[in-house]
Amino acid sequence: MTICKDMIKPLELKEEQDCSIRIRLNKLKDNSSNRLKQAVIDIILSYYSEDDEIKASIEDILNYGCVSGCVSDLIYYKQTTVFYQEYKEEIFDLANDQAQDIGYESASDLFKHLNGANQLGSVDQEENLRAWFGFEEMLRIVAYDLELEV
Repeated sequence: MTICKDMIKPLELKEEQDCSIRIRLNKLKDNSSNRLKQAVIDIILSYYSEDDEIKASIEDILNYGCVSGCVSDLIYYKQTTVFYQEYKEEIFDLANDQAQDIGYESASDLFKHLNGANQLGSVDQEENLRAWFGFEEMLRIVAYDLELEV
């Protein structure tokens, strides 16, 4: 008869199993003062518990974007505008950093060149685009911090 490790020390094994993407995400969150990063990590952790699901979710978001509906917290304008208003400062800081890195003068200049920016017809649509940008780009940073190949 084979005895499973989880029958002997279930808590220790559970901690060993979790010491992967999930634990690393929590450590990133705990060690960050950036509220946007904390929120992005919280949303990802709220969807899945298994490492392969978390990694697949991150890959899907980074490959297809929030526009695909794969971030259920950021589908409707009511959700995205609240998210944008809550993290506007962090999103602009992120956009300013990226703008400088790729040769734009400011975050506003960068936002004008985002995919879909030329089709904006309302403040809600503009905030929606900026919320998606903030979420996706912060998730890209989180994936880099985790050394995930996505």
